[in-house]
Amino acid sequence: MKKVNKQLKQRINDINSLLLEVEKAEEIPTSYGGSTWPYYVQLEKPIKYSERFVWIYEKESLNKYGFNKRYNANNPEQLNELKYHLMLIRRAFKQVIK
Repeated sequence: MKKVNKQLKQRINDINSLLLEVEKAEEIPTSYGGSTWPYYVQLEKPIKYSERFVWIYEKESLNKYGFNKRYNANNPEQLNELKYHLMLIRRAFKQVIK
């Protein structure tokens, strides 16, 4: 049974460190995420990881992306989805902080 690797932990910690700045910003982070319509990228609380699981808690809104779930780092499909979602969140947060 694999655990969440160091690289993923670093990405998660980076996003969590940006969360306070994003919450203070006047703009709401958005991402197109492969679509033609923007989605809100708002986290309810910091991303949590434990052993092989990662939880992303997204705020409820009409145009939310749909992160609110648990990811299993042992499942290759969920791991790829998690990496993509972390990339979208980080990118959206960085745009708002600029």
